[in-house]
Amino acid sequence: MYTRILGSIENAMREHKLPKSLNDREIQKNVEVTVKLDPVRVDEEAIEVKTNASLYAVGRDLSASGMAYLLDNFLNYGFNEAKGIQVGLLLRTTHRTLQRLAVVFALGLLYGISKQEYTDARNETAINTAKKVAEMMDSGELSSGLYI
Repeated sequence: MYTRILGSIENAMREHKLPKSLNDREIQKNVEVTVKLDPVRVDEEAIEVKTNASLYAVGRDLSASGMAYLLDNFLNYGFNEAKGIQVGLLLRTTHRTLQRLAVVFALGLLYGISKQEYTDARNETAINTAKKVAEMMDSGELSSGLYI
């Protein structure tokens, strides 16, 4: 398991030129996005508009449900283990408080998804893992406090 993860880290770093820091100007630039405007009435068609969006503004204004929707689509359209590792590698250069918040966010995600009642073969292992993390958090074995 650890060999596979370390191999994925090496591959992620070799295959993708990671910026030295999340303060890299390339990351801070506006990105072109396609916005789909759903019709209000049945006889109208959806409209797609290409526009620029500031990642800062998106992050600042994103609600929990918006984040869930964004994450759902990110996972659905091309997520793989190497991308998760890349995000973690990039977060090494962000502010220490934000690193803590990223870990707390990830733990909160696991805690929330652990409340899933029904599973099938596609998510059983993931839900069971999340439940173990939630048990560790509830028992105090795994801290998610101010200084984790």
